[in-house]
Amino acid sequence: MEDLFNDYLDVTSRGKLYRNAQMRRLNPTEAEELLWERLESKKLYGLKFRRQHPLRKYIVDFYCHEKRLVIELDEGVDDSKERKLKDPERTELLNKLNITEVWFSNLEVLNDIWAIEDKIMAIVETLPGKR
Repeated sequence: MEDLFNDYLDVTSRGKLYRNAQMRRLNPTEAEELLWERLESKKLYGLKFRRQHPLRKYIVDFYCHEKRLVIELDEGVDDSKERKLKDPERTELLNKLNITEVWFSNLEVLNDIWAIEDKIMAIVETLPGKR
């Protein structure tokens, strides 16, 4: 059976990366917790998301393999282009893997989770894969 969640995980990084991801899952931010309540158990239109998921040498906040979508949260309110410039190597890797990356600030999530859900679904509608 195809390993749907770890197919992009670098074998040499597994141990430490998995431990770091597990620690992050145990200590989520308030915004991560709120968004996870909306994503877990296929609550958002039947899409399966994983949280604090390792991809190669990175850990992403939320990942939907079916839609090849990464959702990241951060504390700032900068423009997404500026965020991508902060770690061009990571963004380049996600692009090579044909994974769409979307960013939201913690404040956006905490202030209007419904708008975030709408934005995620608008993005999902544009992506290939089942829905």
